[in-house]
Amino acid sequence: MAIKRTFLVFLCFGLLLSAGRLSLPRTRADGSGDEHAGRMTPATPDPPPSSVVINEVFYDAPSGWSEPEDEWFELCNNAGQDMDLSHWSVEDNSGQFVFPEGAVIPAHGYLVLAYDGTSFQAHWGFAPLPYGAAAGGLRLSNSGDRLILRSVSGSIVDQMSYGDDRSALDPPCPDVPAAHSLEREPAGFDTDRAADFTERESPSPGGEPQPTPTPAATAIPPPTPTPAPLLVSEVCYDGTTSSTEGDEFVELYNPLSCTVDLAGYKIGDEETQDDS
Repeated sequence: MAIKRTFLVFLCFGLLLSAGRLSLPRTRADGSGDEHAGRMTPATPDPPPSSVVINEVFYDAPSGWSEPEDEWFELCNNAGQDMDLSHWSVEDNSGQFVFPEGAVIPAHGYLVLAYDGTSFQAHWGFAPLPYGAAAGGLRLSNSGDRLILRSVSGSIVDQMSYGDDRSALDPPCPDVPAAHSLEREPAGFDTDRAADFTERESPSPGGEPQPTPTPAATAIPPPTPTPAPLLVSEVCYDGTTSSTEGDEFVELYNPLSCTVDLAGYKIGDEETQDDS
């Protein structure tokens, strides 16, 4: 009976080992046990696809501004909770920026990264997360470039490319003129295609794009009324009684089927053209 019990115990023990439900302490080369054997170190989970995306890119500054100082790009968080971006990274074809400890993008919110924070604030009115001093060469090319956002583990969270750079999107987003930006429409929309982006004539860092205002309608003055076609039907200019001038008259005829208001009309001869 005892032998059967011992056999059953070893059988169960072996089944647990083979199923991975039980692990044995590992022994180091010096014979000591590994106190961490059998424990799993939880890895930082990668964000779900499309939770944080590169939403808008301003790479070609207008005349009178500076490059790369006035370059910036915007991230959008589609998730319903704040996302900790500590030690994430973003790179282009020449450099990389690593997010500092404590960098956070709010739920359903935006985070703008600018090469020069002071210059950005002077132009746009709020402080971004500056990356120029620590980016190691992250400078957006006007002819074509890429932006690749990576999580702590190094996996790609989102990427885009434009102009002559086909590394992230093929075909890439089209190049846009200076002072314009490339932005997802609608914000945060991501199908991993260049068609997700549209050209913005009026960039909108840090928020939803504002619709182009519709010009106010020009007031149309009321049409000038066309005078009714009244006719001078009879003129008596020599009077009906000799040596009397007071019995001259003019007769008007209204060919219309409605009454015509004569207020404002005038009648006169060559000597009294403005007389009523």
